[in-house]
Amino acid sequence: MNGHSYKKLMTQHFITVTNSGSVKIVKMQNWQKVDELIHLSIVSDGLNGPLSVESLKKKGCKVDPSVREMFLSKYYIPTTGITSSLVIVPGTLFDDESRHDSSIIAYARSRGFYLPEAETARHIREKFSDQDLDEMGLKYLLVMHPMIPGQNNTLGRMAVSAYAKEKALNDYFLEDDPQKGVCVYSPDGGFVFARDNDG
Repeated sequence: MNGHSYKKLMTQHFITVTNSGSVKIVKMQNWQKVDELIHLSIVSDGLNGPLSVESLKKKGCKVDPSVREMFLSKYYIPTTGITSSLVIVPGTLFDDESRHDSSIIAYARSRGFYLPEAETARHIREKFSDQDLDEMGLKYLLVMHPMIPGQNNTLGRMAVSAYAKEKALNDYFLEDDPQKGVCVYSPDGGFVFARDNDG
């Protein structure tokens, strides 16, 4: 194993020695589940919209056209060097009648969580693979940032999706349920909020 490969391996795994003396490589988990909620953190890097799109593409991520429009929007405002503590609220905490924006955001606020920055979506997509989402038991992560205009000036949010075979950052525009009159999400995803940093 050359030095470069070893360094890359060390940043993603723990290397332990078993009682028999053999080396065991264990994947390092960069998120933590506490009760029903998943906790993680990101550090912002100041990339503006166009550079964010370029960064995602260089990392092999498909960027939906509407997401690209969000990145290019004047409402997309990056930060630099800010560590954000995030929490994922799983959709299974809500029944089909209440899995919509107002109930989800009300729950988050009752726990002291708040809306994250839009840049959170790129950092999560670059940091977590579809396999990571699968290990979390989720098929998508909807980042609950303030809505941003996408294609055709329609308001929406960015979502990390594991539905497709390719790594992607999607938009999330939901049609209203004609019976409920609200946007209802599927239960197999999670909703990303920000929380105060520990300490």
